[in-house]
Amino acid sequence: IDSILVFIQELMTSQDWYKNGSWEYPISLTNIGVKKWLGFDEDEAYCASTTAQLMIGTTGSLRVGGSCVDISQNQLADEAILPNHEVLLPHWKQLCSAICLSNGISEFSVSKVQFDVSVMQMIERTMRNKDSLLKFLLQSNGFDDTERAVGFATNIIK
Repeated sequence: IDSILVFIQELMTSQDWYKNGSWEYPISLTNIGVKKWLGFDEDEAYCASTTAQLMIGTTGSLRVGGSCVDISQNQLADEAILPNHEVLLPHWKQLCSAICLSNGISEFSVSKVQFDVSVMQMIERTMRNKDSLLKFLLQSNGFDDTERAVGFATNIIK
């Protein structure tokens, strides 16, 4: 519990809403052009940009009482997965902050979007003790470590 409280405190003290009583998504994160997605082909860059926009919208919804997280990349081909990219990390942090501070999460779904161990750890810490979770879905996430992925899912739903 102490580690969760420390994590919450770190999130809270780094957020503008905590410092001045209001919250807006950092403008530096909302202006993501295709050129930031180096290493992606044109289709992946477009999908990465729309995924970031989806995360921005979901974060904003959670900040005003929403309870659903659905980060699903449906614009990719059937077998394709959006690879993890460092440009998405600040969006994962904002989303996890909103999850942590929400009254409850009824649905958590991430499909066709890959994320690394650091994002898994953030999500695990913020989803703990969210008794309101009714739906948890991870689909086509391209986890390299199946055992870690199973542990991740188990830690959230227990």
